[in-house]
Amino acid sequence: MDIIENGVEHKLFAEVEEVYGEHLCTERLDTPGFIKATNYHQDINELGFEKYPNKLWITYCGFMLRGVIIADKASDVAEVPTIWEAESYGHSVHMESHSWRKLNKANILIDGIEYSSNGRGANIVIIDAETFEVIDSVVYDTHDPQDYFRRIKSV
Repeated sequence: MDIIENGVEHKLFAEVEEVYGEHLCTERLDTPGFIKATNYHQDINELGFEKYPNKLWITYCGFMLRGVIIADKASDVAEVPTIWEAESYGHSVHMESHSWRKLNKANILIDGIEYSSNGRGANIVIIDAETFEVIDSVVYDTHDPQDYFRRIKSV
């Protein structure tokens, strides 16, 4: 497992957006609380994901395409799954976010292939804006006291 050190959480997102213009992410909240004293949620909100949750047990799916927010969906009630899917430029995108007590998983499928790291916290898959080729898959644990992205799954 690779560790991606990152003092400013949204730096990875900003750099990827500048180069590729794509993010797909699901939030899977597995623990009964955040322990981070960071501005992580505000950083994600500033990218345009206005519904990215700052409350406990709220599931989330977000998709940015060429700098435009296509999906920004959060559950209204704690522990209710969030599911989003669409066709985009001839490619299918399917995202699911389930809490620990309900199903304990995060799925991000591109053309039917699973790319999510399926770890606790924010699971992010990065794709090339032109080809839909998956560039990376990382997870940011919103409960771990360390401040880094982890690469659990090779793409």
